[in-house]
Amino acid sequence: MDNITHSLVGLMLSRAGLNRLAGPKVSLLLILAANAPDSDAVSWAWGSAANLRYHRGITHAWIFVPVMALLPLVITWWFARKDKEHPWSWWKAYIAALVGVSSHLLLDWTNSYGIRTLLPFSSEWLSLHTTFVVDPFIWGVLTLAVAGPFLSSLVSGEIGGKRASGQGWAIFALLFIGLYTEGRYMAHEHAIATLNTRMYNGESPRRVGAFPQFASPTRWSAVVELPNAYWVSEIDLLREFDPTDGRVFFKATPGPAIDAAKQTDPFQAFVDFNQWPLWRVTPMSSPEGSQKVELFDLRFGSPVEPGFTADALVLPGNQVDQPKFHFRR
Repeated sequence: MDNITHSLVGLMLSRAGLNRLAGPKVSLLLILAANAPDSDAVSWAWGSAANLRYHRGITHAWIFVPVMALLPLVITWWFARKDKEHPWSWWKAYIAALVGVSSHLLLDWTNSYGIRTLLPFSSEWLSLHTTFVVDPFIWGVLTLAVAGPFLSSLVSGEIGGKRASGQGWAIFALLFIGLYTEGRYMAHEHAIATLNTRMYNGESPRRVGAFPQFASPTRWSAVVELPNAYWVSEIDLLREFDPTDGRVFFKATPGPAIDAAKQTDPFQAFVDFNQWPLWRVTPMSSPEGSQKVELFDLRFGSPVEPGFTADALVLPGNQVDQPKFHFRR
């Protein structure tokens, strides 16, 4: 998920009751802990391919959670150490930090991007494919849970009442996220079942995929793998599904140009990440005898609307010129 969502979930965890467990500055602690796994963003300094290779890797692995909880713990202690009225409890604060880091992994698990939580034992990408990386419904509820106590405090201040703690709002927001994710999971399973029961161009699917779209709980991007092609469209659970209303992209024939592109670092990083790969090889007029090689991940776009893409120009003699990876092209 996006870092605003992670931060607000950390704040909600604090208000829901962890602030009473962990002592001073626990809200800061949980906000930092809820973002700690994304410290791998430093890989951007080495380019988009490096970020693809290392993002949501070891810093997002369950075995690494106790380590990721240490940095926010130390940072928060630095700010809380002078508070003599509220003694610092290392083990209570550490428990809160572990909860914050774990919330990050659980939220990222719901996205189609995936997460490698089993490293270093397995590099498999795991995903529920239930929520878009930025979900306006989750944003809306979290924003309401932040604003609610503030507005309640204004009203209470006018009538001399007790200031709202925000605990009820926080519990409501966290419960909403859990139930909302469960509802989207059920909708995703229904979309998968629907895709599996159809024929496409007279062929049965080898596998099917449904991926969340922005701000639409009922509409999913649909990808169906056939023996020699991919069928790409969308499925709306509120409408009758039409398996003829889609675009077919034929798989490229493996050859020397693709093999040469695979040897470059951007393509290697993308091949390791890609779960729905579509290769395309296009002859080019200049330089003579060259070919443009492209690799798409159909979870995030297609040749018509490119999303995650790697491309390169393969010259005669299978020399690869300027291989690049793009998150959005």
